[in-house]
Amino acid sequence: MATRCAVCSKTINNNNKERLRTVTFDTEAKIKFGYYSQHKEVLNGSLFGTKIHETCYKSQNHGITIDILTHEDDIGLYVSNNTAKNDFPLLNRLLTKPWIPPPNYIFPKIEQNGKKRSVCQHSWLIKYSWLSYSKIHQGVYCRYCVLFSRQGGNQALGQFISKPLRSLKNATEYLSNHDKCDYHKFSVSQATECISRWQTQNELINICARLIKNKLLNELINTQQFYAVIADETSDLSGTEELSISIRFVSDGNDVLIKEIFLGFVALPDTTAVGIAKVITTFIQASGLKTENIRGQGYDGANVVAGKLGGV
Repeated sequence: MATRCAVCSKTINNNNKERLRTVTFDTEAKIKFGYYSQHKEVLNGSLFGTKIHETCYKSQNHGITIDILTHEDDIGLYVSNNTAKNDFPLLNRLLTKPWIPPPNYIFPKIEQNGKKRSVCQHSWLIKYSWLSYSKIHQGVYCRYCVLFSRQGGNQALGQFISKPLRSLKNATEYLSNHDKCDYHKFSVSQATECISRWQTQNELINICARLIKNKLLNELINTQQFYAVIADETSDLSGTEELSISIRFVSDGNDVLIKEIFLGFVALPDTTAVGIAKVITTFIQASGLKTENIRGQGYDGANVVAGKLGGV
């Protein structure tokens, strides 16, 4: 018997080259058998349990909207999932920089007692800093309790923790009560301690990095040795062009040691050879080094830096 694709409604039979896949809702909300699972993409809830083919999965222009979620910090991904607890950087990011819907985001509506209600309001997220909206589960969770709740005890863990709040009716009462309960206060204390540890750890790492960098720089500045410049163009998460700049030199002592110092990243507003050269020289001089002591340059093979006549 022929099967129809849930998106395009075309009849698909076993002779088609493109195989149908069942849309499932597992803990990471991926498509069964691995379609695009490496991107953690999620389909509209109306498609769960149906079968679709790859072309329709990719498409955004059919009658049924395919809602792709690419943000890995959706708190819904970590409900009943210990992944974040074993990943300290991820845990800190979920606590301090959670995914927040933009102001123009329209929350989905569900029908309750014959009335359609939004599953969330922007004002909730502003008033309660611990509250996070999950696009996957279409409801709100207590971010701290999801990540740090204690199992067992006299208080059952349900709303906001193992299942989302998805209704406007009595929502303010639920939010207020949760804010005052003991297990929430415990989770808040654990989250605060975790954030504090992360900040302290980063401060110590940054202090050590500065001490090592300054020691090596002072050695090079005081001895007036020759050195080589190593630079590579990159871009940050926002797509801003940056230049990574390091220097390498041979130590002035009995033991011949090659030492390398990462000076830092610098914004690159002009990606021409002239612009890159200007950024490098300005940054090196600001570090206390003399450009006339440069005896080597290391770049990638791009024409803008490697050109014999017009390169950096």
